[in-house]
Amino acid sequence: MLGRWRVLTRPAFLPHRRCLHSPACDVDCLADANFVSSMRRNIKERCVAVNLDEMVSVSNRVDPAMHTLSTFALLKFKNIKERCAAADIDEMLLLYDRYRGGDHSLLPRLRELCLSLPNFSHPNSPVGDPSKTRLLRLNGSPKPTAFPPKDAVTLLSNEILPDPRKRRRLRGLGLLRCHDMVPGCGHRSYNFYGSLALLETALVTFALDRITGAGMQQLSVPDILPASAIESCGFPTTGERTQIFIIDDGATGSKRFCLSGTAEMAIATFCAGRTFSPKSPAEYFCAASRCYRHEVSNQESLLYRTHQFTKARTTFHSFPQL
Repeated sequence: MLGRWRVLTRPAFLPHRRCLHSPACDVDCLADANFVSSMRRNIKERCVAVNLDEMVSVSNRVDPAMHTLSTFALLKFKNIKERCAAADIDEMLLLYDRYRGGDHSLLPRLRELCLSLPNFSHPNSPVGDPSKTRLLRLNGSPKPTAFPPKDAVTLLSNEILPDPRKRRRLRGLGLLRCHDMVPGCGHRSYNFYGSLALLETALVTFALDRITGAGMQQLSVPDILPASAIESCGFPTTGERTQIFIIDDGATGSKRFCLSGTAEMAIATFCAGRTFSPKSPAEYFCAASRCYRHEVSNQESLLYRTHQFTKARTTFHSFPQL
């Protein structure tokens, strides 16, 4: 299997393109009424805390032709409302209005607010609470049992249970450790042992073999990235709600580094600065990496969502309308 892998390398993976890590924002999109209206609806559907109203109102004060901007704002407001988000588009529009009036000192703040806007959803995506979901396909069904089944942690755990007869007794098969650990990645830290670790490696190897066999190019990616590279992918690294682990909270600017949340972030940095045209062929990449996520729900089982996990990731880059 290894013989079919094509590993791409590029010298000076990060330093020689440091200027490309700063997120690029088209703040003039706030002058598009359709965009503002759509973004309002999108923010609400995604429950994102963005102040789009501020951005719109700022932009409107500078431009007397307020009506061309309001269409975008209306769509954005609608999007925010549907997502039940505390987004303030008016603040963004207000800042944009002052920026267009000549106050260019507002550009950094305006870019910061623009980066907080969520991506748009596919029109066929369900909107609302979990009751709005649609079942597209069901593979198999739970096996009926006369007793409550054990979860994966109980079945695999290597936790030693107290035994009055002083015999060593494990809770499970002894392949998973999630108790009495140094919490390197939070309270959901864990270790795989023996056949469980081999199974993880085999699954990643199998996935990469199938992916590279289909023509994707494999990259080796780092676990540490500049904060600006992650922000360029649409992931906030600051604020009350972020999924990113920051290595040094006191660092600023280009000195801020974070743990990578997915291999896609490093692949995007690898392709930063490139331009794709309608005639350019799409480029397909894959990578296996350790992913680090800060935000985890306490209601979910340990192995369903963890602070760190291994993942084989696929991505492609092309002209937007390809």
